[in-house]
Amino acid sequence: MHRTEVTGCEGGHGHSFLCLPTSVRRRIYLEAGLFADCDRICLGEPRDSWPKNSVYARRDCMRYAQSSAVTYNLELTCRTIYREACSILYSTNHFTIQYEQARGLSGLQHLTPSALSSLSRLTVCLNVTQCQNTDPYSKNCDELWHWAKWGRYDETALQSSSSRFKDILRDWEKAAHHLGSHCKPSTLKLYLICDVENAEVAVPILEPLFSMPQLAKCAIRLGQHPDSKLQDLAREAALRATKSTQDILSSPFPFLRLPRELRLHVLSYTDLITPLREVHWNPEKKFYVQYLSWTPDGEYLQSSFSYRQVAPLRCCFLQHMGCFCPRFHASYPEECNCWSPPTPIFLASRALKADAEEIFYRLNRFIITHPGGTTYIPKRTPDRLEGSIFLTDVVPFAHLHHLRFLELVFPPFEDDYIQSREPAYQDWIDTIDRIHTKLIGMTLRVYMRDQGLHYVNNVEIPFRAHSAAKKGEIIPAMYVRTLEPLKKLRGLERFFVHLACPFSRNRDGYLRRDNKRYMRDRYTRDLEDKVEKLVMGPGYDAIAAGKEDLEVSQWREDELVSGTGADQWR
Repeated sequence: MHRTEVTGCEGGHGHSFLCLPTSVRRRIYLEAGLFADCDRICLGEPRDSWPKNSVYARRDCMRYAQSSAVTYNLELTCRTIYREACSILYSTNHFTIQYEQARGLSGLQHLTPSALSSLSRLTVCLNVTQCQNTDPYSKNCDELWHWAKWGRYDETALQSSSSRFKDILRDWEKAAHHLGSHCKPSTLKLYLICDVENAEVAVPILEPLFSMPQLAKCAIRLGQHPDSKLQDLAREAALRATKSTQDILSSPFPFLRLPRELRLHVLSYTDLITPLREVHWNPEKKFYVQYLSWTPDGEYLQSSFSYRQVAPLRCCFLQHMGCFCPRFHASYPEECNCWSPPTPIFLASRALKADAEEIFYRLNRFIITHPGGTTYIPKRTPDRLEGSIFLTDVVPFAHLHHLRFLELVFPPFEDDYIQSREPAYQDWIDTIDRIHTKLIGMTLRVYMRDQGLHYVNNVEIPFRAHSAAKKGEIIPAMYVRTLEPLKKLRGLERFFVHLACPFSRNRDGYLRRDNKRYMRDRYTRDLEDKVEKLVMGPGYDAIAAGKEDLEVSQWREDELVSGTGADQWR
């Protein structure tokens, strides 16, 4: 065995531990139990509780928790080992401190100069109010960040007239001065949370950042809810703290002077295109995005879309550092890639709005639903159908030809729906007559929904309690009556129909669970084929056109995964 002689031992100790190469000593420290690579460690807490507060820690962090005394003992061994252990401890872990009335920010102020010079990631929470996320398909900050497990919320935003503001500002100025005096330039990533009432409170809170050495990265949150003025302050402060002010253009870029083809290409990389290229609309919510929901334990449900596509909608990549997502807060997160509604692009100018609308309607899929949802049973036919409103009042007539995919979801009905004598039916006919030459090259998919499984107090609620003869007459007649006018559409590229089986329930209105499902499936497929040929012509083959290969929309995939859809009991 070849042996390499170790020379140049530190401090002239001969063949001792310090004679080992630095990389070997570092590995020994880590194997012994020195804290490293933890995503959250609370300053000011006893060291034996550090890993317990690291919610998003790596798996080996839990092993470190069992030998927490190792970190403390290593720092007491000798100066050399103290410097090396301290460097690893503060450079590889993410530290967090929250202001408390009793001890302020003492946990940060008590750090030694050598610790501060190694510090690489720090979250400072001066005033944190509870997140009130109104997006039904996204989790609140406390769920994503697990704040309630280790921190506490402040009741209100910080006000300039409160004594608490003065106390926080005094302690923050001291802590920031101590931190700035010893941290290395371009090393520290700082994440600051201070929910304030207005800009008057925000300005003095941000001022201490400007006396620090250049930060490697900086994210700032100044409000619980989005606020353009506070967001501008946060952005300017973060760019100034990272010495990135040169990235701010002194004058607006003349975007509209670019050739139109180039403008459209640039806009195709903006938030005009949702991560799933799927946009929902109904008369109450207007435009919104919907995506596969979460399971009760918070696990991500597998989707036919890739995680890279879905993640910007579901959560912020800065969860373990705090919630800095500008979709929900007045914040500037340098690293956040979350999608947000592209409203500012539409409001910039008329010329830009025209370009934006073309990209928006051409590159997204649009799903039109009843305001009550896909399984809501309306008591009567509305005055106008949702599809009629969308195609006549929402999409500009000049942009109708840009639509490439439209999905109409009709709600389940009890007796009959959209009868020929009702105003909604005539309006539907008028809508088709108006747009019949504008949807060339578009794919149209139509769903006729059933109620699905519906329970109240563990008792199934009956639906469509009619005789088989009545069901076989009323329901198919509604399908044909509603969809036959679509044959006036010229140039439609593909047309797919998904119908709820009229016989999925018995005469008492309960879902059938017998062994004759294959017969009901065959009846429904034949009915779908009949309607598709009625609209597209006798030679049309929906299966050959890709009906079974086209991915389902998120609302439908959610039903299939959760088992709440009706088609499982045809």
